[in-house]
Amino acid sequence: MVNQTVDFSLPNTESKIDEIKQQVQSQLDAKNLGSFTLKVNVYNAEKKERERRWSPIISTIAEGTFGAKKYKVTEVGYTNKSAEYMTIMLKTSVSSSDSDYQEVVDDIKDTILEFLTSKKTREIIKDDAYKVIITSKDKKETVITSK
Repeated sequence: MVNQTVDFSLPNTESKIDEIKQQVQSQLDAKNLGSFTLKVNVYNAEKKERERRWSPIISTIAEGTFGAKKYKVTEVGYTNKSAEYMTIMLKTSVSSSDSDYQEVVDDIKDTILEFLTSKKTREIIKDDAYKVIITSKDKKETVITSK
């Protein structure tokens, strides 16, 4: 007999995780479907909500910076690991020693700040803190933070 797994997710705000697991196990046992292992993934509800709201914002930043050659952006990513803020990372093909380095970084900063502080964007991201890290080809970082 094959041992099967039932995976499901619950928010970290759920206070009855063990009770829910027992109820699911009871339902599976009642159906005589065989042996099951239950795996509960507990997620941070606040972070999940923040990521849901930021997803279209990050997509817009990626599309806008990749779409304009003047920004020289080669990669856009993000992390939602911090409890305090969302982090957006942009890598560029410009080195800190290039003559146009400061102009490129300033253009990216100005464009992103204008976008993130716009009324429409603020309505979506609410009062979330953020950190934007612009990294040059030679790993020099320029950091923009809110709050």
